[in-house]
Amino acid sequence: MRRLGGEKFTVSTEFLVDGTGPARAVMYDKKSSKPQLFNAAGIEYLIEVEPREYDKYANDLIFFLGHKWMPKGYSWIFPMEPEKQRLKIGVVKFKLEYQQIVETKSMRWYLELLIKDYMKLEKYKLIDTHGSTVKYSTGLKDIYYRDNVIAIGDAVSTINMLGGEGIRHGMENAEIASKYIQKYLNKRLSSFRPYQREMQRRYAIKWNISEQMGRRRYMQDSDELIDKGVNYLKSLTMEDMMNILFEYNFQKLYKGLGKYLQRKLKLGWQQINNFFMAKFS
Repeated sequence: MRRLGGEKFTVSTEFLVDGTGPARAVMYDKKSSKPQLFNAAGIEYLIEVEPREYDKYANDLIFFLGHKWMPKGYSWIFPMEPEKQRLKIGVVKFKLEYQQIVETKSMRWYLELLIKDYMKLEKYKLIDTHGSTVKYSTGLKDIYYRDNVIAIGDAVSTINMLGGEGIRHGMENAEIASKYIQKYLNKRLSSFRPYQREMQRRYAIKWNISEQMGRRRYMQDSDELIDKGVNYLKSLTMEDMMNILFEYNFQKLYKGLGKYLQRKLKLGWQQINNFFMAKFS
């Protein structure tokens, strides 16, 4: 290792944790040896507003889909700290080629669009600005361990690429890793392979499905297809949608199919009836 002044020094340890996030600085010696990664970046404002403005959003989690609000991604408004009338407003953008969009404006531009065009806020106090970049391994091909080194968190892509959620998964990952670290220190484990197995058993199928759904929604679908998807989701409850987005209960997607088809069929019969009424009346 090297000190800030440039002096080299050596350390020894029984095990080492790569918690360097998207840099993956410990597990990979060279950038070329890293798996195929795709990037996503997000930025979020914490703002304080007047009580009457806060009340408009106090009981809802609002997501914005479509090219107007955030091409190649999505944006949101979440209520926070009701006693201080604070809201979180954010955007996330996936850095991949889009089939229909070539150029976009900055993420801050879309944040300001949300504030000015949708919320129409004339006055607010900016409390905090934060953001980060995620580098996600396609198909979860990260190296989870090597000898007495294990990787955790963003270094092994602990993020739901459909919902853009990572903190909860990173904490769960740390709990799993600590269990195997303790076994290793107690000489009850000679390899961290069981750690990788448990991580992949718990998350691989869910995250791979989420990745494919996210790629299609944020990188392929037109505004028209997004609108159709939103119309379908209207058949679901908020609890159903949260279960799909954050709990990976994809079976909930089929729950609203019957209601959606009934609504479309009813609308079709109304259009046919209106046609004949207009033609023969």
